[in-house]
Amino acid sequence: MKKALEGQFIAVSELSGTYTYSQYRQLIDQLLVKNNTTGSNQSAFYVDYTRQNVERMKEAEGLLSIPDDLSQKITKPYEFLLISEAWCGDASYSIPVAAALAKVLPMVDLKIILRDEHLEIMDKFLTNGGRSIPKLILIDPMTHRVLADWGPRPAGAQEIVTEMKQRPDFNQKEMANALFRWYAEDKGNSIVGEIMDVLRSLE
Repeated sequence: MKKALEGQFIAVSELSGTYTYSQYRQLIDQLLVKNNTTGSNQSAFYVDYTRQNVERMKEAEGLLSIPDDLSQKITKPYEFLLISEAWCGDASYSIPVAAALAKVLPMVDLKIILRDEHLEIMDKFLTNGGRSIPKLILIDPMTHRVLADWGPRPAGAQEIVTEMKQRPDFNQKEMANALFRWYAEDKGNSIVGEIMDVLRSLE
């Protein structure tokens, strides 16, 4: 997490192409019927990865359990703006968790936007110069001021990426499999904990 740069404002209600989590899931299902995915890359690899991500989202939904009493710890209203794409492996676990967390926090409203359709926003929240997703942006709904952001993955998952990319025999597929095992074993707890830490820092 990092506190956002001073002077950034996003009026979520004025954005085109925003989705609730259920609408996001429906969009992906509709695209897959046509053998398509979101974004500019419509390769067979990306479409197949999107199909796998649907199963990962279902898995994440089934594994997750968020305590209802978390809502008592948040007293201010927030908008969650999530930047994602259907083919993104990290998003397949993080998006369902963030959506479930927003559901138990009555002061939080969540919307999802697609990265490639909103590059002007994405480019304000780069990670080491890259358009890494998912990215969660926390916004004051009254002033539209950006308060903080989180992403593209929790610290435990990032440690796997950092360590494996330093190996001389680095293999992208092996790293992805290691990440997915970590996400499944973590059951969303790290994502919930880190986002709640951000919210508590803003209270």
